[in-house]
Amino acid sequence: MFLTANNVTDHKEAIIDDLGNRVSYGMLREDCEHLKSFLSQRSCFVILADRKIDTVRLYYATMANRHIVLQLNPESDSDFIQKYISLYRPQYIWIKDDGDRYIKNTWQCLYRNKEHLLYKTDYPVYDMNPELALLLTTSGSTGNPKTVRLSYTNIYDNADAFVDALELKSSDRGLLTLPIYYTYGLAVCHMHFIIGATLLITEKKPFDSSLIEFLQKEQLTDMHGVPYAYSVLEQSGMLYRLPSSLRLLTMGGGRAEKSLHDTMNTYFEQNNVRVNALYGQTEGTTILTKIYSKDKWNVPGCIGVPCKGMEAFIDSENDELCFRGSSVCMGYALSWKDLCKPDENHGLLRTGDTARMDSDGRIFLTGRLKRIVKLHGIRINLDDIECAVEEKYGISCACCGEENQLKVFLMNLKLPIGVNEWIAKRFKFSRATIYCYAIDDFPRTSNQKVDYQALNHINK
Repeated sequence: MFLTANNVTDHKEAIIDDLGNRVSYGMLREDCEHLKSFLSQRSCFVILADRKIDTVRLYYATMANRHIVLQLNPESDSDFIQKYISLYRPQYIWIKDDGDRYIKNTWQCLYRNKEHLLYKTDYPVYDMNPELALLLTTSGSTGNPKTVRLSYTNIYDNADAFVDALELKSSDRGLLTLPIYYTYGLAVCHMHFIIGATLLITEKKPFDSSLIEFLQKEQLTDMHGVPYAYSVLEQSGMLYRLPSSLRLLTMGGGRAEKSLHDTMNTYFEQNNVRVNALYGQTEGTTILTKIYSKDKWNVPGCIGVPCKGMEAFIDSENDELCFRGSSVCMGYALSWKDLCKPDENHGLLRTGDTARMDSDGRIFLTGRLKRIVKLHGIRINLDDIECAVEEKYGISCACCGEENQLKVFLMNLKLPIGVNEWIAKRFKFSRATIYCYAIDDFPRTSNQKVDYQALNHINK
């Protein structure tokens, strides 16, 4: 069965949540058979994907039965969700019990529990590529209906690459704290399921002390998150209270500040916990490269080496980092009409990141092709400025801007003296183009990345 190792016994625990609910692999198989019994025709599901155990069970059953799934953030603006429903015309929708605003009177409710409802819509079944499995919004989506088309091969091979990179075992018990409408969160599910490991689910915040009690009780072995979540854990002291059963951490979804990078590597090396920094994109089904904390070349900017099944190269014309391999998505979709399209990428992914590669195949990110502003005709790489300011002042920095205007935000109570002048001198452009601000915290996207679009609209 897709997503599950054949030798996993029915009684093996598959999912455990912090409310005491426990689901075995046998129960997941029963879910699959139940769905198959009343739904034989291949269909498209929209799942408003909260991190509840029933939602994960439905996702598993739909994928195992080879239906197409479109995962959406349930906290998104209602107009945003309605737009996706109208454009993709799903035959089935999974919503929270307060989601009636998305439902038409002609739709049939097939299932209801305390928190969720499954509806059959009146949209007809349309042509779908038999290899298409999953639709995910791009990480920068702000109402744009574009989704990434992922195949069954993409999902399985990328999960297998995760298992290989992290040396996961069927006895592992991994924590899911990431959203499952987010490729990294789904990857955590996939990699545990394909080897018959156990997934621990919580909606608790990183600073909630009861989270530690749950993890200690369930003997957590592996944990996966973005830099912001680990930063909150570190600042609250919770990072140092994680159970002794923990043996592995992964960190992806953006660049970690040097101070957090160094703190985590030092502390967890002393406690025999392996830290893996990961680089990837939704278009690459999550993981593209790996780097292990004990590698001597684990330095900021280095994203390691390609994962299993992937080959990396640098485009000599613009220094863009590119990949070839089985994790590269099929392309994009803008509506239901695109779900019949073939694989348009043919295994080639252009990441939009610029990079260099050394003679050992180690990859070092240098910026983004589109993270560029022009100041009086001079092209400025915003990533370079962020790194330089953080190194100089030891303060988290985020930069954005537009033609002839550079905005520099520093996460601090006040600006360091002379920071504007230092930036102008360091990068050799006019002081009059620089606007520096002190800010309590950066606005974040739902994936906890810095929301540069929101930053650029801040007027001080």
